This record gives sequence, structure tokens and C-alpha cells, in this order.
Amino acid sequence: MRTQKALYVEYDSGDREFYDLRVDPYELNNLAAEAKPDVVERLSKRLAAVAGCGGAICRVVEDAPLHVFDRA
Repeated sequence: MRTQKALYVEYDSGDREFYDLRVDPYELNNLAAEAKPDVVERLSKRLAAVAGCGGAICRVVEDAPLHVFDRA
């Protein structure tokens, strides 16, 4: 899943990739292992929702805000 700010990928093997495209546009530093668990969880849920949607509901899912870079 790609947004303007991030790229998130889940593979069938269970491997994940997460890149902050604002600082790493060439996708060289995979942040999946060091990202906040809640960020990865939100991305995973969004990816599952997009993968499982159909018809007009996909636009709703795609357009819903996702605040990936909230920093505590």
C-alpha cells in the first residue's frame, strides 16, 4: 500500500516492509521492525480492508484518513 508519505507491504511469508517516503524516497531503510506497533497495526488493518473491499465501499476505505506518522 502506498500513500504520499509511506509504503507498506505484507508478504505471504509474513515479512513486512515499511518505508517513510518523506525521508527515504528510494526505499532503502525498512522500518517495519522498529516502527511503533500501533502504526504497523493500522497499516496492516488498512491493507486488509483494501484487499477485501469491493465496489463503492473501496473508495470509502481508500479515502479514510490514516495518520501513520503520529509521534508520541
